[in-house]
Amino acid sequence: MFLRKASGDRKGKKQIYLEVIPSTKTRSRKAAPVARLGPLDLPSHTVDRFIEKVTEFCEKELTPADDLSIRAIGSWGPLLAARRLWEETGIGDAVATACGDATAEAAFVLAASRLVDPAYEYGLDRWVDGNRIPAADGSLLDVGSLARHVRGGGAPGKDFWDAVLRRLSAKRASLEPGIAEVARRFCGEGEPGFLYELSSVFVEGASSRRHFVEWPDQERRRSIRLFCGVVSCGGWPLASRFFGASEPAASQLRRAAEEAQRRFGVKDLILVLPSGTEDEKLDGLRALGVRYLVGVRRRRDPRGVEVMREAGQRWVRLDNNTRVQEVLLPPENAQPADRAEELPLERYFLVHGAEEEREERATRAAVVRRALGALEQLKQAVESGRVKKPPVIIARVERILGQRKAYRYLSWRLTPEGKFLYWEDKRKSAVQRDYEGVSVLRTNDPNLSPSAAVFAYQGLRRLADAYSRIYDTVPSRSSLLPLPDLEEASSQSRSGTLFAGHLLATELAFLLRCRFEKRLQENGIEAPMADAIEALRTVSLAELRIGDTDRFLASAGNRTARRILRALDIERAQPASPSSSPPSRR
Repeated sequence: MFLRKASGDRKGKKQIYLEVIPSTKTRSRKAAPVARLGPLDLPSHTVDRFIEKVTEFCEKELTPADDLSIRAIGSWGPLLAARRLWEETGIGDAVATACGDATAEAAFVLAASRLVDPAYEYGLDRWVDGNRIPAADGSLLDVGSLARHVRGGGAPGKDFWDAVLRRLSAKRASLEPGIAEVARRFCGEGEPGFLYELSSVFVEGASSRRHFVEWPDQERRRSIRLFCGVVSCGGWPLASRFFGASEPAASQLRRAAEEAQRRFGVKDLILVLPSGTEDEKLDGLRALGVRYLVGVRRRRDPRGVEVMREAGQRWVRLDNNTRVQEVLLPPENAQPADRAEELPLERYFLVHGAEEEREERATRAAVVRRALGALEQLKQAVESGRVKKPPVIIARVERILGQRKAYRYLSWRLTPEGKFLYWEDKRKSAVQRDYEGVSVLRTNDPNLSPSAAVFAYQGLRRLADAYSRIYDTVPSRSSLLPLPDLEEASSQSRSGTLFAGHLLATELAFLLRCRFEKRLQENGIEAPMADAIEALRTVSLAELRIGDTDRFLASAGNRTARRILRALDIERAQPASPSSSPPSRR
């Protein structure tokens, strides 16, 4: 039933009545009212009396507006999805087995914050206060009670989260097999393993603490670049390892690869290196028998230019966006007198992405448009006489063209008469257009397929994006973290270190992200991770005060959010009554 306003005559005067209309369909144009509540302009209308009489026949309790108040509203959908993935993958059980139930609940908060708000850097406590975190039993997680359970008293804070990270790090030896079992269950058997080398500017202003990372005192630097490695199988991370503040040598990478093969039973393990890796390091890996896959710079590396010049039309399409072709070239140090049939050819993969090409084309157009506007202003200044000296003109042109490398597309000259001319160089733009959307890969593995190579290098980009934010969820800045001074210290420390704990928490968050992306792909939802999280934010949770009781009400969310919840098999977003103690899995 629903309410409807109807007009009528009462003693020759026009009145507006409120009628109750049935919701069933009728053939007549105007449905007959169930009840007429009286004129709206009369002060003694019977709406309140009608509601009082109908209340006793209602299945749900009707609450007066005076007894209803909203205490808080927070985000609910992203964390509800994270909890579902945490339980579905079995990560929670693995952490609980190694570290205990309370530490597992705290680890979920750390992993969920990295998955939902990876750029949050002003403190985890403030983030916890602004969100509603689901517990394992479907209720809301009481972080204060969790902190008292872990530490035996006190409130959550920096020391609490640091203690959780140290406990995760101390239990690393018993925790990593469980994480590896979770990853192996999803990636399947027979998948090749990859060891990714990652680097990140982690320490800020660490000049007073150089002894932690063995940095020379005489070399004054504001930031220190740290290196770590991640073992992955089928796109799922198995373990992470910290190498230190210096780039790992070929012998260190070989030991890490052999350790991963021994611990996780990975038969074929390939080292994946970022672009710009020195040739001496690659020669050392090749001499040690380590197989690698490395990115080649398109413009600054002569081999990348040669690969693009030797490429033909033998493209193999991997999907609607990506195509690849293999290019075989003789070694770079080969002499022209050598016979080609005696030379071991090097394998290169030329990868073209349609979406990447569109993005780079749009970036090029924006750079050219901005540079042309700045050059036009400079030209007007020269013509008006405000700028006359050639050195000043040259300096301003170099500054304009140096922004976002606009010199790749524009040319200019200064005539003997003092006129300033500029134009978009078609020859330069044509050369740069050949590089748009193209990347070059190099490998010494004779059995690595082009599709596996592209998939592996895409994994390096995803890992680099995830692990570059490992310091963002602690209240302190990254320069306050005590770092292990040696490679062995991070793997053999019994007390645990904050840095190793951050690596483990980020690894757990990346496992959740991998499973999330897989579920979206299985259900035909083509949405990037950031868009999926943003859609889930429309599912909010309101804490209501009805009389003397507290209740929670979850919103339905938009259409995309409802599709994502169905893809994760979440049928009910409504939380249960809040729990006062951490739930037990055992």
